[in-house]
Amino acid sequence: MVTIQARVEDGVTILEVIGRMVLSEGERPLHDAAGEQLSLGNRRILVDLSGVDAMDSLGISDLIGAYTWVQRAGGELKILRPSRKIQLVMETAALDQLFDIFSEEAEAFGSFLAERPQDPSR
Repeated sequence: MVTIQARVEDGVTILEVIGRMVLSEGERPLHDAAGEQLSLGNRRILVDLSGVDAMDSLGISDLIGAYTWVQRAGGELKILRPSRKIQLVMETAALDQLFDIFSEEAEAFGSFLAERPQDPSR
């Protein structure tokens, strides 16, 4: 079972994923959580995987689906603190080539802030 808690800080939505991303066919908890944030107008999404202890192929598919949806909506989805085990799963699936992955929250936040367009009135 997996739970996802959302919080917004400095214009970045952090989705804290907790549990096992070992899913049944048709389950898309991360995709649904990202879609909810998009409907609220939140386009910068940071997925904290530090609480995930297992991920199967459907979990990987859910992660990719969320990423694709956010990208198509003009947003960005990045990964924070995957455990070594989850990092290996992601590397095996070549997801480390697709996602920006960060080990520190401050660095991840900085990557979003660095990409914000400058206010021309400043």
